Amino acid sequence: MQSPVQSANTAINTSIPVRSAILPSSETRDKEKKINTLARSYPSIDSSFVLTNLLNVLRQTTVTFSIHSLEIMPRAGFYAANLVAFVAASVLTLTAITIPRWLSYSYETSSGHITQTYGLHHRCRSGPGTVDACEPFPLASDCVDDEHFCSLWRTTGYLMDLSVSLEVLTIAAYIVILIGGRERREKGWKLLSTMLFINVALQLVAMSLVSYVYENDERFFIGWRLDVSWVLCTFSWGITLIIAGLIAMVGWLLPREDGYERLENRRR
Repeated sequence: MQSPVQSANTAINTSIPVRSAILPSSETRDKEKKINTLARSYPSIDSSFVLTNLLNVLRQTTVTFSIHSLEIMPRAGFYAANLVAFVAASVLTLTAITIPRWLSYSYETSSGHITQTYGLHHRCRSGPGTVDACEPFPLASDCVDDEHFCSLWRTTGYLMDLSVSLEVLTIAAYIVILIGGRERREKGWKLLSTMLFINVALQLVAMSLVSYVYENDERFFIGWRLDVSWVLCTFSWGITLIIAGLIAMVGWLLPREDGYERLENRRR
């Protein structure tokens, strides 16, 4: 029979391995409980849901930024930048009229390469063995057998000349609006955009008439091509169309210049 001391030692010795075997299992269960608790507190996240909401936030931010940019954009600075671009387009128009290269034809001879070009008001011929010279076009002799061609060609010249005249008036309108004060800057976009759209229409009709003659008149056989003046006209009305659209859009969306200053003064 064991003494009380021996019984106590035996109990201690037998309890140690049991406790060491049970303790890791208890810690593991505690960790699992904590993980399960965290998992229940944070629901699963759908990646497509997150992506959709992120795109919506970015879209709203972009729209807000665009509207804010329009609100803080100085109207005078916008008109000044457009004036510079429109002057460049007007230079292209004037160059297209001045250079007699709307249509051209090149061919080889025994003397060398010959080039014949048609402008809106002149016809030129250049090459070795020839005198580089231009003459008015179309002449009366050019219209004897083809009055339809002469009518279309002269109409094209008139339209382009009218376009240049309108561009000069538009530049003057730009200047008046820029120096005319806040009210003119706020209301002048209607006049400017109208003049610009009319200018685009004039150049489009003129360019279309040249293209029609080039495609249908018998004198322009295979080998003739649309030349640099036609291309310059295309760039000119394209730039003008963009400017007109921007002016119309900004004039419609941009708030009054003193809209926010008046609110600040009232608060003070």
